Amino acid sequence: MSFAVLTSGFGGRRIARCIRALVAAILMFALGLILWLLLGGSEVPARGPIARGLFTWITLTEVFFTLFLIFLVADASLLTRAFITRLTAVGTVWPTDTIGGFQRRFGRDGANLADWIDMHFLARRTRSITALFIFHLSRSPF
Repeated sequence: MSFAVLTSGFGGRRIARCIRALVAAILMFALGLILWLLLGGSEVPARGPIARGLFTWITLTEVFFTLFLIFLVADASLLTRAFITRLTAVGTVWPTDTIGGFQRRFGRDGANLADWIDMHFLARRTRSITALFIFHLSRSPF
């Protein structure tokens, strides 16, 4: 299977990924607000109406963006997992230029290079997911 066919549908446009994460964050945020209203919420640690309003809006904004980031990381992780499953299920046929470049680089024949290129590609692909996950952890209040 050629690499272009293999990767179709897994790159995902950033806007589509952001929309999926945004919809999920909005739904979870709405559910949280409904529960907060039904259960009575909590007492805001503020001395006046301005401080109470600022605390409420800042907290709600932080919760919303944390939910968005959680769903963005989850979406990227699920797409990567599906891609890895698909990549390992078939033999990849890499372009001859790619195989030739790695043959010259390592001085090896092309018999096992396709599997090595697969692993190298997965390592580079998961590096971006890892960076997104670490960014999420750095922003997490927990």
